[in-house]
Amino acid sequence: MASTYTTNLTLEKPGIGEQDGDWGATLNSNFDTIDTAVDAKASKTGSETLTNKTIDVDNNTVSNIEVDNLKSGVLDTDLSSVSGSDDTLASAKSIKSYVDTQIATEDTLTELNDTSISSPAAGHLIIYDNTASHWENATLTAGSNVSITNGDGAITIASTDTNTQLSQEQVEDYVGGMLDGDETFISVSYDDTDGNIDFTVPVKDEDAMGSDSATHLATQQSIKAYVDGKVGTVPADDISTGDAAVTLATSAGNITIDAQGNDTDIILKGTDGSADTTFLTIDGSAAGEATFNAGIVIADAGNIGSASDKDAIAIASTGIVTFAEQPSLPYAVKNYIYNGDTSLCQRATSVTGIGNGDSGYHVQDRWQFYETGAPNAVVTMSRSTDVPNGFQYSMKLLTTTNSGTVASGDLIYLAQIFEGQDLYAWKKGTSDALPVTLSFWVKASQTGTYTVRFLDADNNRHISKTYAISSADTWEYKSLTYSGDTTGAFARDAATSLYIQWGLVAGTDWTSGTLATSWASSSGATANAFEPCDAFDDDDDEFLITGIQLQLGNTATAFQYETYAENFARCARYYEKRISGIMYSANNAGGSSYYDYVQWQFKVRKNKIPACTGHTGTQQQINEDSAGVYNSGAYPQWSATSVADAEIS
Repeated sequence: MASTYTTNLTLEKPGIGEQDGDWGATLNSNFDTIDTAVDAKASKTGSETLTNKTIDVDNNTVSNIEVDNLKSGVLDTDLSSVSGSDDTLASAKSIKSYVDTQIATEDTLTELNDTSISSPAAGHLIIYDNTASHWENATLTAGSNVSITNGDGAITIASTDTNTQLSQEQVEDYVGGMLDGDETFISVSYDDTDGNIDFTVPVKDEDAMGSDSATHLATQQSIKAYVDGKVGTVPADDISTGDAAVTLATSAGNITIDAQGNDTDIILKGTDGSADTTFLTIDGSAAGEATFNAGIVIADAGNIGSASDKDAIAIASTGIVTFAEQPSLPYAVKNYIYNGDTSLCQRATSVTGIGNGDSGYHVQDRWQFYETGAPNAVVTMSRSTDVPNGFQYSMKLLTTTNSGTVASGDLIYLAQIFEGQDLYAWKKGTSDALPVTLSFWVKASQTGTYTVRFLDADNNRHISKTYAISSADTWEYKSLTYSGDTTGAFARDAATSLYIQWGLVAGTDWTSGTLATSWASSSGATANAFEPCDAFDDDDDEFLITGIQLQLGNTATAFQYETYAENFARCARYYEKRISGIMYSANNAGGSSYYDYVQWQFKVRKNKIPACTGHTGTQQQINEDSAGVYNSGAYPQWSATSVADAEIS
């Protein structure tokens, strides 16, 4: 078979069976031809026309290729007529021409903000949305009788209504239709024949506003006349609460506040803090009696008096009160209690072992220790200097043996006893019986509720009030008010009429039932007289009291101090003890056949004939003023410790 040759390099391709033994030389000659051709192409420096050739520049660099040296028919053409091929290069000229054309004619703004905007139509605008950061269509919508057109970059908005002006009749008909009818207080009508709008306003000119119309307006004159007539006659209960200060003033004449109802009062009120407070009540049923909520304060060096004696009482800036005349006090006795400061102790200043069976007077004058039943408690009674501020002494009961189990009939109390003739000012048993107030300082080891009982011995009636010991071993001030009793008058004599009893230990016989907090009939041990208490529950328990005061009225006042002489004189009516030397007769010359006599004249008249002790001889002529003793053959005498005891029980 004969050899054949390649098209481009004319390389010989030996036929099958040819060049036996020479094919190797032919093959080498072909390689040399290929090498020469390849080398020539790789180092080509001149220009050469490549037709339908592919330049493979993988892993090599092709540089300095100029567009004007490229075949313009392929690379420099109108890009609008070329498909989107990725195997064709475009010249700078063709790219610029294409872009310029597209920007001038493109009807979307995708290239500007990646947002596709549909082609604008008539009435459309393209606007930039600052919030969304893109361009978007804006549509102009034509309203009634309005048209919108665009063209050549212009938008035209025009009216399509050919009737551009209303006639006078049209205006009148339109306005008249709106106003025709009744408005509030005003009737409005339109007369189409003359084009007038008529307003009718209903007005009344009534000074007294008699018709009280809700469909008429009032004239200025009638309003003024009506208000002027009413300002001075508005009922006080029609005045509502205001929210600002009010001044009531007159340039002439008096300002009169007249509560004209029967027994009506005039009351001045205000606010103290947040509390509604009555400051002054002028009582119409008591002819104008004035009651102040607090004290009455007058100017320094001011006076208090009556219409005819305006300076009856003068009060200096220092507080000193001067009476123009000798005052007449309604209650001559301020403190009914005897020895209220517990200072007077004629018998002793301390007594131990007081308990069951020891009822009586032991230390302080006029203060009785009383027991009944068989109480276990044993106490020492003394005058103590443990006192609240302002006092010198107190009465002290110190427990040396405690109460243990209090039996039902056991009762211990401290008491003062009063003659009926000293209590007549209380008006007991009358319709205008007066209240009394008991006040005192107390200190106790056992806290709890204690009772002070008033027992009317003349009428078998009683009343009890309680007080609380809040803090153990602490001085506390107490005040108790007892109502006046309209039943049963005190006997007006020197006998016992009233007991005041401070309960200290009380068994169930004395605490059953309901406490008599108002005056009631008493039935002895079965009556509820005291609250359960035991002031001597533990060893060393103490009960102290001083500053005791009982006075007429509902209010406790400052304790009324007495001089020693005043206190002694009141107490010595019931008990007197001599403290001087022996009193005896100066003459015993007659021997045994003669009688000598000595008389003891009491410092204070006793309330009854006393029991006298501490003498030598035979008593005689004993009365409320004195006591005598006689003797034969020896001196009659009263000793330095002689006693005249007229205590009531």
